[in-house]
Amino acid sequence: MMKSAIWGLAILAGTLLCACTDDCPGCTGTDASSTTPGTCGNGVVDDGEECDDGNWEGGDGCSFACLKEICGNGIVDWEAGEECDPGNPNPGETCNKQCHIEVCGNTVLDPGEECDDGNWSGGDGCSSGCTKEECGNGIVDWEAGELCDPAAPDSSSCNDDCTLPQCGNGTKEAGEECDDGNVSCGDGCSPGCTIEECGNGVLECGEACDDGNTLPEDGCAADCKGGACGDGIIDWAAGEECDDGNTECGDGCSPSCLLESCPNGVLDCGEACDDGNWKGGDGCSQYCTVEKCGNGTIDWAAGEECDDGNTECGDGCSPACMTEACGNGILDCGEACDDGNYVAGDGCTYGCKLEQCGDGKTDWEAGETCDDGNTVCGDGCSTTCTNEACPNGVVDCGEGCDDGNWTSGDGCSPSCTAEVCGNSVCDPQETFADCPSDCPCMPQCIGKMCGQDGCGGSCGECADGTVCYKDWCIKQ
Repeated sequence: MMKSAIWGLAILAGTLLCACTDDCPGCTGTDASSTTPGTCGNGVVDDGEECDDGNWEGGDGCSFACLKEICGNGIVDWEAGEECDPGNPNPGETCNKQCHIEVCGNTVLDPGEECDDGNWSGGDGCSSGCTKEECGNGIVDWEAGELCDPAAPDSSSCNDDCTLPQCGNGTKEAGEECDDGNVSCGDGCSPGCTIEECGNGVLECGEACDDGNTLPEDGCAADCKGGACGDGIIDWAAGEECDDGNTECGDGCSPSCLLESCPNGVLDCGEACDDGNWKGGDGCSQYCTVEKCGNGTIDWAAGEECDDGNTECGDGCSPACMTEACGNGILDCGEACDDGNYVAGDGCTYGCKLEQCGDGKTDWEAGETCDDGNTVCGDGCSTTCTNEACPNGVVDCGEGCDDGNWTSGDGCSPSCTAEVCGNSVCDPQETFADCPSDCPCMPQCIGKMCGQDGCGGSCGECADGTVCYKDWCIKQ
């Protein structure tokens, strides 16, 4: 309703005055006060219009009422994407210079905002309240993972990185002897953040004993793990599984007095790897050999289909130890493409060659009807490798239109030229009143004055459907 009212005002404001003389064929009387109204959307800036871009659409700089769409003109041009206008703000509304309502999350840095990333989520550098998330700003940014802020009140126990003092956080704080980032024992720093060391008189993780010294042969070994490996005595408390009286490998008992076996998670003599499991396909086989393409062994568990002892391509076994074949979805040596099927017409032929317009080969499966070895138009074969012809429903080079039929009067002629006023062709749907430059006369009265050959003897005697204009019979 509102848009129709504005449109009506625009038409009324755009009225044009036109004296009814011999040079004004649109007038029907002789009164000089007769008028012909101007029309918004006719491409002419009439009286009362600020602009006229030849259409009734907004959002392109000129509204449907022929008013300029400018931020600050006091009009909220919704079609132009405006949410408000600072020249005419609503009560309680703050409108910025881009005609958007100032609100956090609109991607515009409005007054009072430190940042605005276009969302109301925190933890991404800009909080849900449009303040910067940074440690030391006096605000505990929970969404950013802060537990405290050293600049905030009552934050004397807050670290500089906005974390709380805690054993196991990787930072040596007051009262701690060490902090290795965990609360595990046996790694040099105890769960209470005290230094673990043999000879301190404290029985700690991994120690079989601790007599306050590191002297040997006093009942507690110098490493606090019982007797020494290789002494022929299995010190179970020290974690020994065997002790054959030596520290050699390859004899079933390792130099660390652990049983040698595959797999046990320990790299024993003669093993290339040992990951502690019987599974293959994880880089280390159940035989403690490295799973590697090119070693001459097909590691089925690792997904190998072949292994010819090298990592070369083009010999039937790829560098990834997969069988080389067209249609397997892998781009093997000599293939231009491989889409995993033997179907043509999808950009890759069944022979793993590219289907491409302009290669001089007509790929019928890809929808090509011609291919002249180039992608130039106007030579009979289009840039998309289809035959150029009028009409074929495709606007080819040199055509103004192509609606795929031989019918005239539907906007596109049988010769593929647009049927529009001003093309010097009297198209079927045009009349003199609509298009005087194209349709000067009735066909039977072309070049004939009133009274000649059936065109009437006076201005009132022109043939039906014509009127006399400057002594000529013309089509209405």
